[in-house]
Amino acid sequence: QAIDLGWKVRICIDPILHIPNWKTHYEMLINHMVGYLPINQLDSISLGVFRINKNFLKRIQKQRDNSAVLYYPYELKEETLSYSDQQKNEMLNFVQEEIKKHHVQIPIVIL
Repeated sequence: QAIDLGWKVRICIDPILHIPNWKTHYEMLINHMVGYLPINQLDSISLGVFRINKNFLKRIQKQRDNSAVLYYPYELKEETLSYSDQQKNEMLNFVQEEIKKHHVQIPIVIL
């Protein structure tokens, strides 16, 4: 409806999480999204992997000690914890390629 009313709409797939069977989950998400939305009428699609400030993560971990996402062995770069560059590239490339399989003609922005 927003697109029909002339609004610019961006879909943000962020954060992408490295969870069990993540490829299957994100493939299903893209297929559902393309089947449901007028995909080529969107303004853009942005992609980003999980990233968090190290101090904020420590505070959250004190409240939840049973989360695989919160206790993943992330890499630290400039106060931010996230996946390794190799994992980030694999995840972002996979999701981007899944989107491209559907002949999407709009910009895909990597965060």
